[in-house]
Amino acid sequence: SNRTWRKDLILMLIDLSADRYKAGVVFTTPATSSDSSFVDRITDNKHGTKVLFICDEVHAAVASTQRASLLDLYDYRSGLSATPERMFDDSGSLLIRNYFGQKSFEFTIADALNTINPITGRPFLNRFVYYPIFVELTDSEVANYNKISQQIYIIKSQENYDEEALQRLYDRRANIGKNAFRKLEKLEQLLDSVKTEDIKDTIAFVSDKQIEPVFEVMAKRGIKRAKITEAESSTKVVTLEGETERQQIISQFSNGQLQVLVGIKCLDEGIDIPNARIALLLSNSTNPREYVQRVGRVIRQAPNKEESVIYDFIVTPVNGKADGSGILEKEARRAFHIAQNAKNFAFVKEEFCRKGVNLDADK
Repeated sequence: SNRTWRKDLILMLIDLSADRYKAGVVFTTPATSSDSSFVDRITDNKHGTKVLFICDEVHAAVASTQRASLLDLYDYRSGLSATPERMFDDSGSLLIRNYFGQKSFEFTIADALNTINPITGRPFLNRFVYYPIFVELTDSEVANYNKISQQIYIIKSQENYDEEALQRLYDRRANIGKNAFRKLEKLEQLLDSVKTEDIKDTIAFVSDKQIEPVFEVMAKRGIKRAKITEAESSTKVVTLEGETERQQIISQFSNGQLQVLVGIKCLDEGIDIPNARIALLLSNSTNPREYVQRVGRVIRQAPNKEESVIYDFIVTPVNGKADGSGILEKEARRAFHIAQNAKNFAFVKEEFCRKGVNLDADK
């Protein structure tokens, strides 16, 4: 938002080098910090100034579009993330460790639920309950899932397989579960079990394919809702108070004008909505980077906030029958990771036991 930042940055670095100031702070985005115009100004004007580089959401820093921000000339480095390890990317995880250092301070969800914040007198995170909603795949979805699984097996059995082709197959298979046909039916049943006026402070996490159908399901029930996608601008000012389009939607949600936010991945990170209390996880993967961030959106503390609620739509084989593909077992890993800190973990374990899965840390 600062159009003169290039000049301001150079002047600040010059003043620091000349000891006119003892310290300065640059707050920027990953896109800017990895851009050549930013990097060149830091490189050319740093001189003897010591720099501490703090990178939020560090798991994304090794992406090809952001890697240029990891400058060797930064004297001190700190990386922050709820999920620092990159799934299926050992080299990326290693690069993060090598650049930011091997030492880590870890504050787990369990720590945050059981440690009192001295400022508020309450735990750092809100207590929550977790409800798995089991969704059977259709016969055709299971057949397609198994077909892709077989293709994956064939490729992985080759000595020098095409990693990009393999990843495309993994993505195609994951999308079958994410977009399972019967999830909408289960969503309708859930919404109909609650009075419309009692549905509030809710975020529905969906896929691109689900967003319109989910929006229609809520529209039919008179639920006040809005989308948060890439189309809702985070820069275009739309109110007299200077709010952007996205900020306006979040403000309306925070003050109760909107009951539900329906969002895709842009809601996963970097948006703080403390009043959000209920999560509908309609589109999920087994990647902790995705579901941990989403759970984090609704278990943050806020005044007068009751316990948070997480509804996780779990895909299962047809009639719960084993089919060799391990669909439910994969979903169970996510369920355990989330539910182990829930108030009703014993109930969740019992629900999975009925499906033939032992939801245990040792399994």
